[in-house]
Amino acid sequence: MLTVDAAGKVTAKDSAQTIVSNWLETVLPKSAKPGSEYQFPTPAGATWEQFVFEFTATEMLLVSCGQIQERLEPEHLKMKNQNSGKPTLQWTLLRSLATTGGSISWQDQDATGRVKKQKQELANKLKQTFGLSEDPVPWNEGEKAYKARFVIKAADNVLRQLTG
Repeated sequence: MLTVDAAGKVTAKDSAQTIVSNWLETVLPKSAKPGSEYQFPTPAGATWEQFVFEFTATEMLLVSCGQIQERLEPEHLKMKNQNSGKPTLQWTLLRSLATTGGSISWQDQDATGRVKKQKQELANKLKQTFGLSEDPVPWNEGEKAYKARFVIKAADNVLRQLTG
């Protein structure tokens, strides 16, 4: 940014890097800055049942636990493909949970192994990001489905996009 004083002298005020850096300080959670690993500030003693995940856009998730609320994108959860820049299958599975009331089952027996692997990857990434050791999406034998222990939903406009 350039400034001009009363005498007409032009001086550089701040570099573009400083301006962008200051802007990032205000819009990103501290641990979400580029090059750092994101960690949600989970309150001590919190459980999965106290979390609410809401998709506000197809690649935007509002997560709250008690008084803490943060806006997360796939990269915060390590769910963005580094090569393509697109969300991973774990992000897709998380979105599916939002459209199905928090549970995932399947009819196709061939899908069992693939869903189980993606569900395990999703669980590992969620446990790491939120600092909880319990499985966030355990198997429910009675329902024959994986069931989220947290509330997960999508805003109406996002739900329409996801369900077509």
